[in-house]
Amino acid sequence: MRTDGEFNGDGHPRTPFTPRRTGAIAASTTAASTTAAFADGTTRAAVLSTGEGVAFGVHVAAETATRLLGGAHRPGAWTPAHLLGTDVATSAPGTRIEMGS
Repeated sequence: MRTDGEFNGDGHPRTPFTPRRTGAIAASTTAASTTAAFADGTTRAAVLSTGEGVAFGVHVAAETATRLLGGAHRPGAWTPAHLLGTDVATSAPGTRIEMGS
């Protein structure tokens, strides 16, 4: 429990909270990378970059539900990408896949 500065003994602010803009807010980006090994011994790296992570997750969930309600389903347990293809992820605003060599 905070008792210093602007907080009283019960952890609540001493005065009503007033939001203040302190400067530009940087855009949030989330990235994931992987390396795939192929039967011929070659490898390729890929990086999936998205905008803000929660917004990306919400988009994928909504897109998956929309496609399932539209009839794009088959029996079994699937990730959205395995069932519907990678465009479920890449259709989210601000998302891109970069392929390495």
